[in-house]
Amino acid sequence: YGFAEGRAASDSFESDGAEEERALLAGATVRDGVLVRYRARNSGEAARVPDEVKIVAKKAAYKDALVGRVSFAPEVATIGKKAFSCCPQLVRVRLEGVNTLCSKAFANCAALREVTIARFIPKVFAGCKKLTRVILPRSMEGQISRLFGRFAKIRIEFVYID
Repeated sequence: YGFAEGRAASDSFESDGAEEERALLAGATVRDGVLVRYRARNSGEAARVPDEVKIVAKKAAYKDALVGRVSFAPEVATIGKKAFSCCPQLVRVRLEGVNTLCSKAFANCAALREVTIARFIPKVFAGCKKLTRVILPRSMEGQISRLFGRFAKIRIEFVYID
């Protein structure tokens, strides 16, 4: 494994996220705190799932061909099965407060290169062959193989934050 210490300087989102929230809400269906459906409107679009969303439904953005980056606000608790899987332009994911990451939530995202996890997630995150950088809390250091599967052994740099 490649290990590094320090802060995640190249964070997925450098602004307050308001513009990214507007982009997501413009292409989304949200019902009672559940993001039911999302479709990006522009190629490489950055989206931030806002605090008003508590759950991202199963296959909410499945096969979205345009989304490029996605960040989840601290109040988003669950990302459903295959929620963002098969998104060919998705390059970065930031999970701020997610407690439950269902199976294959980001599977088969061919371009996914960087994942930031702000706190411990007790679920598997595997299947993205181009993943090269994972930023996560030190509390997850012993869980790498379980969380990232066999892909943890190929060219992934792990950056620990506290």
